[in-house]
Amino acid sequence: MNYLVLWTANAENDLADVWIHSANRDRLAELSNQLDEILSLNAETHGTLEFDTVYTIELEILAVEYEVIAEDRHVNVLAVWDTVKGRPDPKGN
Repeated sequence: MNYLVLWTANAENDLADVWIHSANRDRLAELSNQLDEILSLNAETHGTLEFDTVYTIELEILAVEYEVIAEDRHVNVLAVWDTVKGRPDPKGN
């Protein structure tokens, strides 16, 4: 059974920011689509469990933090970042 992958507004904004600053926008779009596919198939077996129901996964230059709501078969993508630049500090430091 597949998961429904939903991107929060913050994650969409993060992805747009990464895309704007990317030197390889085509590859970034491909990776974003791959992430959707991977997460929709079985989100709990991919990525690294960070805490509770929140995972992270990296594909080349793109990384995301996502939450798995197993009982609803939903995945909420919470944050996105460029793996080369690293994850932004949520406090802005």
